[in-house]
Amino acid sequence: MTKEIEIIKRRFNHLKMPSGRSLELIALKTSTGRHHRSYKAVHEKLLSVLSSTPGGIVVLPEWAYSLKTDSQFSPLLEKIKDKTKQRETMVIVTPRIYQHDVNQTKVYAISNGEIIYERDKGTLPKKILRKWGLKIGIEICVENSFLRGLDYKKVQKDRDLLLVPSCGLICDERKINVESLKPGGYGVLLDGHISLGKTGFFGVVRKKKDDVECSL
Repeated sequence: MTKEIEIIKRRFNHLKMPSGRSLELIALKTSTGRHHRSYKAVHEKLLSVLSSTPGGIVVLPEWAYSLKTDSQFSPLLEKIKDKTKQRETMVIVTPRIYQHDVNQTKVYAISNGEIIYERDKGTLPKKILRKWGLKIGIEICVENSFLRGLDYKKVQKDRDLLLVPSCGLICDERKINVESLKPGGYGVLLDGHISLGKTGFFGVVRKKKDDVECSL
């Protein structure tokens, strides 16, 4: 069965790149999860998008890559890194490695042929992801709920953009926590849970003055 992948593009006119162009976000919207191992189709589509885009952020839902070992993901990661060389592009990917009955999820931000940000799911960010003069937050699925009011009491609410790659965060209600955003900042949710349809869910919100939750 062919895996369905929908490409969604969203331009943020208030967020600028060094070239002066408005920041463009490209989402690969597709179903993911522990029973969806069709990462090869996702990988091919991602490389194709990276070959054709002039720049911006490319984001995939959580577990778009579901593999058994780190060694399986390493060559895929190298190809992604290679595609970002000499481009004004950043890729956000959140693979799942399931081995020895342990589920490990990690987020990577890749740009200019290098990993510029990485951490394990469930660990507090040790640094702010900065790119093109923007402060970008990444919260993986349930982190968006569980981290609510935890580390954000100690950090400035100054993120320009919040990315939430997910696999099941909004099955019950379509709200995300935007506490880490500054007023006027954007929150992006890309959820691949199978209950949300063949290509999952994509939504964007913009934080008002005092919003902690925003409906998508």
